[in-house]
This record gives sequence, structure tokens and C-alpha cells, in this order.
Amino acid sequence: MKKVFFCIVSTFYLLTNATAQTNSPTDTIVSSTLNGTILDEKNQQALPYANIITLNNGKGTISNEHGNFTIDIANLKMNDTIRFQCIGYKIKELTIERIANNAPILLSENIYTLDEVLVLGTTPDPVEIVKNILAYKDSNYRTTPHKKQVFIRERSSTEFEKYKISLLKNNIEELNTDLLEKGLNSAQKFNLSYSDFLGNHYQKIDEEGKIKHKVSPIKIVKLQEKEEEDNMDGLTDSFREILNNTQDNEYWKLKTGILSFKVDVGESQVSIGNVEKEDTINTNPTDSLINDNISKEKKSKKLYNTYMYDANQFSSLNNEKQWDFLYQPNHYNYKITGGTLVQDEQVYIIDFTPKRRGEYEGRIYVSIETNAILRADYKYAKNKTGTNINLFGVGYKQSNFEGSIYFKKVNDHYRLKYLSYQSEYSIKLNRKFAFVKKQKRKFFDKYINKIKFDVDFVQKEKISIEKLVINQQEITTDEFESYEPKEKMEITYINQFDENLWKGYTTITPTKQMKEYKKLEE
Repeated sequence: MKKVFFCIVSTFYLLTNATAQTNSPTDTIVSSTLNGTILDEKNQQALPYANIITLNNGKGTISNEHGNFTIDIANLKMNDTIRFQCIGYKIKELTIERIANNAPILLSENIYTLDEVLVLGTTPDPVEIVKNILAYKDSNYRTTPHKKQVFIRERSSTEFEKYKISLLKNNIEELNTDLLEKGLNSAQKFNLSYSDFLGNHYQKIDEEGKIKHKVSPIKIVKLQEKEEEDNMDGLTDSFREILNNTQDNEYWKLKTGILSFKVDVGESQVSIGNVEKEDTINTNPTDSLINDNISKEKKSKKLYNTYMYDANQFSSLNNEKQWDFLYQPNHYNYKITGGTLVQDEQVYIIDFTPKRRGEYEGRIYVSIETNAILRADYKYAKNKTGTNINLFGVGYKQSNFEGSIYFKKVNDHYRLKYLSYQSEYSIKLNRKFAFVKKQKRKFFDKYINKIKFDVDFVQKEKISIEKLVINQQEITTDEFESYEPKEKMEITYINQFDENLWKGYTTITPTKQMKEYKKLEE
């Protein structure tokens, strides 16, 4: 496994966009951004996911997967100190003045041999250490109400290797058959998108132990390769009218093979069975452009709420699937390979590989004193995959997963600093479906209308999520309850990456691929 956990790469420089030029260490930098990279002193390799912190105000960022970073140093002084730290390496602290005038920064390794880590010469059992991680989880990772300023970057790509939907029957007069066929086959064969989110995240745990959260965006930027063709607009309006005209004694069913699901329809919601789905269609359209923006904002709001929930599940160690090597220790081999020092804490370095029923391989850093995970880097082992279902023409396979997570100790507990995970999966569907309208009667319900179609597609999707916690503070339950998120999320849609987009903000430095991104012309 590549050393994903050893962090920080090459040339480090101060951008020359400061509005105040001075050689005095005590003078304030009015507006400037510090960009750079950090290297392993020994082998000169880039070290991703290193922490960069301005000690004056506690603001920080993290280096990206290539070791590059960007940090806002507005209103700081030339003699203010920036700390560079990465687990397994010695901390380095430099003033902004020294950084601006010196060669690239190199971090030296700080890993002890197993003999140096052992207490009283006793070899600890790595399995017991792993079990203690979950045993002390609730005390180590406190769930008190808090407010975080976070930066989230999402990258996704969708590709159809096969896509065909054939209309077999349509006896609903209100639905134009040509429009229906065109709409059903209007999906793009490939789509690539980037999304950056900066905002405040409010969170608490309710009395039932469920996570409650609210999102307050500061700035959202989206790059999307190609807009979806809106061939479905007219079709959507027609379906809306048909559903709204469903009488009290009528209902709809979705049928596939021997399976059927009752579809309940209403003005504000559509549900299959008892699972309600928010309806994103505006029932009172007045302006197509405005409505389109509202729809995008609504979808984005739901999406970022999903990202927050997934990130919370991951960082709380509650996702048993993603943390299989903690919940199923009998499925893995563990080995203590050494130790290091993190914020004055002695830490075990434990490598793990799967047995027959395990899935992951990787490395974790565990506090000797508190049994808390400070860092984890892991992925599917060779020839291992996630969920793999192929039944009755429906297939789902997760082919890749990589995850990294870092916690920072604050007083007597640990807070999330950074996480990332990448996933690849494919979906197959080869079945016939029918959408049937029926009338309720005493003995046998009466068939009224039907749409029947044959679906055959194979879709592959890749998604990458990064979350950086810029700062965090505890709040009261009353403060959480009193905060009301904005109804509208303002999103900036762009065709090409622009370095000025996040000027003055603390973010994760974009990759070369993202910087070179340019939306394809229609």
C-alpha cells in the first residue's frame, strides 16, 4: 500500500499579491495567500494531508493528495508563526517572513521502532488495542452540540457503458409518445462535475441518539462538464398534470415481473410504499429560469445535507461497513509496526490486512493512553470488493473504496480535522417496468391506463468527497434550535476553474486536473 499517510511536497512560496509590501516583521499583511508544498526530508516525496496551522488565529488547512496547499494569511504579521505537522513526522514551525525567504520546507520522520514503544518490555496485543477503540469511542469523540466551519470538495463522474430504454406500450392520451421516447433516452453518456462548498455546519444529537444537523452555506461553486438536456421538461409537466388528476377512488402501481408497488401521489410528495420522497417539482411555475434555479438549489441543498450526514457517519466511527476492520477484528491480521509522537501523545502504528472474510488493508495510528484513532488510511485489499448484487436483472457492485481520516485532540477529546473517501461502483438494470393506473372497486380493481417500457443500461460512477474542518466551537442546544438555515442556496456556476474563486478563503488546494478543467462546448 502506498504511503498515503506520509505528507507534504516541493516548492513553497509566498504569492506576491499582498497589498502592503514591507520588510518589517511586525507589519500586517493586509491581504495575501500562501501557497506551497512540503517534502519528506529523506526521500523528497510529496506528503499529502499534512496540517498547516496559523498559530495567531488557529486557522488551518491541509495539503491535498499531491502535497500542495493554500492558506489565507490576511491580517497576519510577518513574524506570525505557521505550524506544519504530519503524523509520523516532527513538527516544524516557521514565521511567515522565513517561509517567504527560504528554500522548500522539509519534514523529518519521527517514527520509533517497536522496542522503543513498548512499555515495561511487554508486547501489547494489537487485537485488544483495536477492540478498545470502539470501547472508548463515545468518550473520545464527544457528540456535544457544536458549530463547524467546513470546506467540502466533491468530484464525480458518471458514464453509461450501455443505455437503452424502449417504450413498449402507452395508452395515456395526455402523454405524447414521441416526447416520451425522446425523454426516456435523453440521458448523457458521460458527465464530469466538481463542486466546492464553504459554510457552517450546526450539529447535535437528539434524545434518541440520532444526528441532527443544519447547513448554512457561505459560498458554493460548481463546475459541470455539460448540462443535462432538458428533454424531460414537457414530459414532467404532463406527468404532473396526470398525477394531479388522479381521483380519490384511483391509484397508481409500479410493476416489474411479479413485484408491484403502490405509488401514493399528492400535491407535495410522491411515495412508493411508506417511503416518502421530497418532490422537487414546482407545482406553480411562473418563470422557467427561476424555477430551474430553484430546482438546482433544492437538489444541491439535499445533496450537501447528504454529504454532511455521510461524513458524520464516517467520522463518528458508526458506519460499520466502512469501519469493518474495527467491528470485525476476527476478519483481519494486525501488526504493531512502531510508534510516533502526536501532540505529545505516544501513538501505536498498526498495520492490518484482511483474512478471507475481511475487505480492507491499511494503517491506523492509535493513542497509547486513550485508545483513540488519530489517523486512519485504508482501502480495499487486492481482489476485494464491496457490495456485489446481481439478481433478477438488477446489479450493483462497489469496486473500489479508499478512505483517510484525521482527528485533532482538543482538551480531553478528539475532533475531526479532515476526511476523504473515494468510491467506484457500477449499476446494471435489465428489466421491464409498467406504470399502471387502476380504479378501486369492491371485488376487482379496474385497469384504466398503462405505460410499459424495457430498460437496459450499465452505469459506472466515481465519487470523491473531501471535508476540511477550518474551525469548530461548542454551542448550546438552544443555539442549535434557534438557528434557522436560509431557504435559498446561492450557487455560482462556472465553465472553467478560476484561481480567484476562493481568494481570501481557507480551502483545499485544487488538483492539477481541476485547475486544467474546462467545460466542453455544447
